[in-house]
Amino acid sequence: MLRKTIILSFILSVCILNGYSQQEISVQQRYDIEANVNEFLNSFEKYLNLESSTENDMNNLAELEKLFGKDARASNFLDPVQSKSVQIPAKTFADYIRLNYTSGLSTSLSWDIQKLIVSETQDMQLHSVYLPVGITALGIHRSQKIVNISESYYFVFHFKVSDSGISGFRLSSIQQSRPLKIRKSNNYMGFCATPLYSIIYSKNIFSSSDWDANGRFGYHFSLHFNHKLNNHFSLSTGIGFSKYQSEYRLTDFNNENINTIERVDKDDDEYFAYYTGTNIDEWNCLSFIDIPIGVNYRSTEKGLGIAVQAGFNLSFMVSSFFEADGSATIKGYYPEYRVILYDIPEYGFTENPVDTTSDWNLNQFNLSAFVSLGVQIPAGDKFTIYVGPYFAAGLTDLVYNKVKHRDDFLSISGDPGKLTTRGIGLRFELLMKL
Repeated sequence: MLRKTIILSFILSVCILNGYSQQEISVQQRYDIEANVNEFLNSFEKYLNLESSTENDMNNLAELEKLFGKDARASNFLDPVQSKSVQIPAKTFADYIRLNYTSGLSTSLSWDIQKLIVSETQDMQLHSVYLPVGITALGIHRSQKIVNISESYYFVFHFKVSDSGISGFRLSSIQQSRPLKIRKSNNYMGFCATPLYSIIYSKNIFSSSDWDANGRFGYHFSLHFNHKLNNHFSLSTGIGFSKYQSEYRLTDFNNENINTIERVDKDDDEYFAYYTGTNIDEWNCLSFIDIPIGVNYRSTEKGLGIAVQAGFNLSFMVSSFFEADGSATIKGYYPEYRVILYDIPEYGFTENPVDTTSDWNLNQFNLSAFVSLGVQIPAGDKFTIYVGPYFAAGLTDLVYNKVKHRDDFLSISGDPGKLTTRGIGLRFELLMKL
């Protein structure tokens, strides 16, 4: 049953994340893209119509170079010898025309803007579009060959989309083959490791004057899936494992002549237990399988920036145990007979050693909230590192209402109250863009 609950919770959280989608291109943005493409192709056609090697023609070729983006490449369709599938740098393309078509060149382009394909790259900001364009060109090559072509090529453009609109529109490629449609991923896979100072916390235990309570080393590991909503926010879920530990110590406790700890002996007679010479050390450990569901914020999409993570852990207990050792001298006061019994081992009235290990019977489900504020550090094109302090606090009462062993808090000191998990540590996370 526990396994089914964990699986269903994980599937549900993933479905919730996938239910969110980002509208990448609006109707207005599509209109702006088409307008930019039309303008670029008209200019491209204009700059490839050369009468001769005049100053005006050379200025046209200089303007042609400006249409291309940095590192742009083009198939040299005006080379009568070179294969059209081979691409050369944009500047080399312009220089080739400048050197080889000194006698003139006539070029016309034809296209249907409705055939424009909007694509997306792996870069979370960079988009691309491509359009099949018919090219008809007639010119005299320097080799005295008449070049007369009528072919179709794909023109590929890159641009950025922001809240203010389209920017950085550039021609990035002229190619013979159809471009691959690379869809941008809004998803990340991450692994995080968080060493913790962990606490199994009860206000009554930690504030008791009789018991010394302290946290111990714990940890939280998770493999998680992030879905980007926009440049600043994303949702996340996944699966993880966490461990919480605490130490409860009872030292030099003495309640002799104080009638608070009621017991029943093996003969069903009621008595009050008197403790002296106590030295009990108890170590407690809880382990959970976690399904985190969170919201993430980052101040900048790329580069060094501030990041915040917050959400909830749905946790299912996989182990809960304790170890206790030490000793205590116990006497028994029987109010019905007005007698104190001691040094009677068969009734436990002696110096009793404590040495036991067993399960701790608690609530099997734990809901906790977590928050982390840190920095994100870029580590290449696909990876991001996150580092920051992490705090988690349980919201569910784990219900400590059953005695673990004869001399535990519930037996000696009374109601422990609400029992929860807490942890504070340093979160290390590696995110990979899918």
